[in-house]
Order: sequence, then structure tokens, then C-alpha cells
Amino acid sequence: ITAWEYQEAFENLNHKWMRNNLSVEAAILLYVASMWILLASFTASRRQSLNTLKRNCFRQSPIDGLFDITLRIPKNSKRLELEETHRPIPDLIFDYGIEFSLFVTELEERQGYYFDEDEVFLFGKVLSLHSVSSFNHANNEIEETEYYKYPLSGDTIYKAICFFQDWIQSPLIDNKRWYPAPHQFRR
Repeated sequence: ITAWEYQEAFENLNHKWMRNNLSVEAAILLYVASMWILLASFTASRRQSLNTLKRNCFRQSPIDGLFDITLRIPKNSKRLELEETHRPIPDLIFDYGIEFSLFVTELEERQGYYFDEDEVFLFGKVLSLHSVSSFNHANNEIEETEYYKYPLSGDTIYKAICFFQDWIQSPLIDNKRWYPAPHQFRR
């Protein structure tokens, strides 16, 4: 990591150059994308279910001692609220999830926010590029607390996935790179 952020617009940077000049904001974006891809691929959940994952979604089952992820999914089209569903996950995904949760908590605490884990999302706004950049430029003047209680937008998740695809140098097909939509990981 060579910088806090890039001075130029993120979309205009050469990804080959960034491989040797990674910024903190780019590293966070890669981390978000990798966790999103891991959880989306393993759980085969809808984007809304992943976007509404609470920070404390990783749990150890009191019944068998194995690990679960708690997803909020729509049970039928007539109900607007989401119901919690527990799905088993391997211990490795549980470990990665806990590490990611701790990382997000650390970012919030460094900005002066302390939340109840039931109130905030795993993929929360503190992970956005705007959050990382604005904190650096605000001379530690913190934005409104409620802002960080919301999940990342679908656009931010898509941007992270596209950056991840470029970063890992995903193979080109007819000189074009495929950028999967967040929903496509269900397959």
C-alpha cells in the first residue's frame, strides 16, 4: 500500500499501475468484493439478502456447535418484510466472515462510531470509497452517525466487483472483460 487514496478519479487509473501502487481505499474495495463474491457464491442468495446481512450474521449453532449464517430473505411475494433464515457454513467461511466483521467494526471505531451489532450491516457505508476519502479530508470531523447504519448501494458493490475483475486480470473474451452483476453469483 503506497497511498491513502488516489488523487485522480478511481475509474481513470490504470489497473496495471495500481497493482504496484495500491491505496487504502482500493484495498478496502478489493476486500469488499472478495467477501461479497465468497458469500454470494456460497449462499446463492439474492442481492437483497446479502445487502441486508447484519454484522452479527455469523453464529455458532447452540444445537450442534457448527457454524451458520443468518440471512434475511423474502419468503413469498405477498409479504414485504424479510424473514431470518439460518444456513450452515463451513468453519473457514465463518472465520473469514468474523475477520471481515471485525475489520468493519475497526473502521467505524476509528471514525468514532460505536454501534450495536444488531443495528448495522456487514457491508455498511463505512466501506464506501466516499467514507474513506471524506474521513481523511474532514480532519476527523465525522459525518452524521445515521449514515453509517445503512448498507452499501448496489452501485458500490458492482464497482467493487468490477475493480476486483480488473485487479485479478480476469481473462478477456474477444478483447472484453466480463463484469458480473452481483445477482449473477447465485448461479
